[in-house]
Amino acid sequence: MAFVLIDSSNLKPALDGFCKLLAALTGPQGHLCLLVSPVDSFTLTSSSCRIIANLPIGSPILQFALQCIKSQIDRYRDNGLYCGILLSKLMIHLIDCSFPVPASCSILATLGLYLQSELQNSAELRLKVNLDSVQPFVSIAKSILFSKCSVFEGKGGESIALANKQATLLVRAFLHAEANVGNVLLSINDKCNHQCLLPGVLYPCTDGEQVVLAGGSWRSVPILLFSVMLTDRLDCNEKEIPGVELVDRGKAHLEAAEMFIDKAVSSGIRIIACQKVVHPSLLLKLKRKGVLVLQRLGKQMTNSLEMISGATRVSSLNTSFIESLSKLKGCLENVQQFEETDGEFILLEGPSNSGICSLLLTSRALGQGAELKAVAQQVLAALNQVLQDAVVLPGAGCTEVYLCSFLSQQVQQHREKICAREKCSVLHINTVLKWLQEGLMLSSGLNCSSGNLSVDSVYHHAWKGSGEINSIVDTCKCNCGLISSVDIKNSNGAWTIVSLNQSGPVFSDSHSHAQAQPFTPSPSGLCDVVLDVCSTKKSAIAIALDGCIAISNIGAIVTKS
Repeated sequence: MAFVLIDSSNLKPALDGFCKLLAALTGPQGHLCLLVSPVDSFTLTSSSCRIIANLPIGSPILQFALQCIKSQIDRYRDNGLYCGILLSKLMIHLIDCSFPVPASCSILATLGLYLQSELQNSAELRLKVNLDSVQPFVSIAKSILFSKCSVFEGKGGESIALANKQATLLVRAFLHAEANVGNVLLSINDKCNHQCLLPGVLYPCTDGEQVVLAGGSWRSVPILLFSVMLTDRLDCNEKEIPGVELVDRGKAHLEAAEMFIDKAVSSGIRIIACQKVVHPSLLLKLKRKGVLVLQRLGKQMTNSLEMISGATRVSSLNTSFIESLSKLKGCLENVQQFEETDGEFILLEGPSNSGICSLLLTSRALGQGAELKAVAQQVLAALNQVLQDAVVLPGAGCTEVYLCSFLSQQVQQHREKICAREKCSVLHINTVLKWLQEGLMLSSGLNCSSGNLSVDSVYHHAWKGSGEINSIVDTCKCNCGLISSVDIKNSNGAWTIVSLNQSGPVFSDSHSHAQAQPFTPSPSGLCDVVLDVCSTKKSAIAIALDGCIAISNIGAIVTKS
């Protein structure tokens, strides 16, 4: 039995390494993570959904932190790294500080309530989305695509054009599917530059399917859909039956499949589609009869084929299903090879109003097809959230700088009340405030080194600093692109350099305590603006704070050996 205190010396280095790993992967300037499997396969990625699922973590505390991150990813498919960085950074401070942990957690919870209230109600921060325009949706898609360093090789004109087209295609696919993300089938082709949105199901074919189709087009095609294996292997571990060998049961299963399919083919079925695997001998037999076999479809493609064809999937090979063959089959309106990809795909079409569509994308980065697919799924999930909430936030760190400034205002106004309630000093409150401010800016990927970050006094957005005394701001627009330097000057505003090296809280100067002004963008004002989804970011902050407080209350870990 092992007994480990939560503030033990070996936990802080583990948390520190975990935080640095996640922070190094954040944003367009972030690095890639090389995942090595036990069988020495390699994956380059910066997507939280792929990284978190493959991190070998031994510490129970870090495993708890991973569960918090996974809950964010499972719900939104976004801001997993953000949640992990904020949680681990706050934990590092809590372990390392000399103040009582319960009081620190209580102050942190109070500041967290301020944040959640502002994210929920702020007129200065929240941007209402006009659902009659596609522009906010395209901006969200582009913001996510450009935040992934692994998807594009560089940020040249060609890469920007590629991202713009992919963003537009993703929005079109989302709208074609009537906001049902499950109706969008993603296909990645590294062999050609053709990208398009197609109605129906796009199936990656082999030489065998190409021979059967022979470049032709089939109309009104009967199809039979299986969700059960068509091999001599069984789908599940069956109970042992005395006197019957497992091999014999597998053989009987294949014979039943052959009998079922023979009857189907004789009744006019031209396509056999299987969610799982088809036995090679059965595959060859059907190929010789001119029957098109689609296998290893997976759950999503099987569901889509079921919807567009009207077929009922066959989940058992017993006689009752064979007798109901006419009720099980479906029909596809059109089946043809998709010529623009040199015959790499077969397009299966049903009714035009089915809502099912296939999105074909291409990746310029070698071997990054799976990464692009993960990012595309993240974009579709984000678009779904925007449609539900119709609210977005300024991205590229502008929201975090605004929130840090807002927290300074709240502490300035309510610190006496907080001190009385928590029985703590002003120094204690300011220390916890700085922890949270540091965590928010680090989570957003902001470069907070000396002179590289500034904040304006009007809207409290983040600006790229010049690092020079005479010229604080290095750009004509803020990081998210929503506010111009002309807007600041017209409001008699100014800029202040942000530094994390000072002893007190960030934004402790006088102008940061002034109320930020609301900004109303023009109808086309969200074009080329970096945006974040409000509900997703709000959830990531809440999970990080709640997870940190929960871990801090554990105190010790007892592990049975």
